[in-house]
Amino acid sequence: MLKRKTVLCIDDDIECLELIEIALNRRGFSCISASGGLAGLDKLHEFEPDLILLDLMMPDLSGWRVYRRVKCDEKLSRIPVIIVTAKDDPADKAMALEMARVDGYVTKPFKLSDLLEHVYTILGRQPLENAWTSAG
Repeated sequence: MLKRKTVLCIDDDIECLELIEIALNRRGFSCISASGGLAGLDKLHEFEPDLILLDLMMPDLSGWRVYRRVKCDEKLSRIPVIIVTAKDDPADKAMALEMARVDGYVTKPFKLSDLLEHVYTILGRQPLENAWTSAG
């Protein structure tokens, strides 16, 4: 049986979480939501997703602190991270992509097609692992 690729979305905006979860689930991905940084860290260890969508500005634990913990954890550091944030300053984006080496940067409000394109770029358009080798 094929395993669906899992995306963990960490954000404090419930509407944003719901939108992303519905969109990804409809496209064959397994999307898990976490409301806030602390809940996100718990779910990271529980599910070990294939991709993380991470907001930067959250009241309990900032996205940068979550990102640093992910990249310092040997077990989690391989997981790609796409920042999904309202911080649209070009300097913030450049710092994230060039210095922090995040795998993508999407500013809110975003077009769903733009976010999906980032997800597809990292995980492929086929939401199932080993889809080619298991086809027979």
